[in-house]
Amino acid sequence: MWITGALYDTLADRASCEYRCDSLRRIRKEKAVSEEEKLLVIQDIPQFIYERRGIRLALSTLEKCCAPSRNEGPPVAKYWGKRPLRRPSDILAWVDARLRDAPQSPETT
Repeated sequence: MWITGALYDTLADRASCEYRCDSLRRIRKEKAVSEEEKLLVIQDIPQFIYERRGIRLALSTLEKCCAPSRNEGPPVAKYWGKRPLRRPSDILAWVDARLRDAPQSPETT
């Protein structure tokens, strides 16, 4: 049996092809979403900041900011075991909040 405008022999073949196409679309959509929601470990954050904002930040500086005693780093989204994971959007918001128009002057007490 021929369907007008299609090269399928049967309705079953067409349904099978549509199912496969829908599955591929869903997988591609999931991949696109997962790229945006990818959580980063602290070792990946300096490279991410450089790629997105062009700011070089040493891993040791970031580790100092994220130390529990200071707690000045980007917020932790989740934990993988004991490793804190952070969202890219939170990291960029943290970087943007630290940017200034002029250098910080020393505080006078």
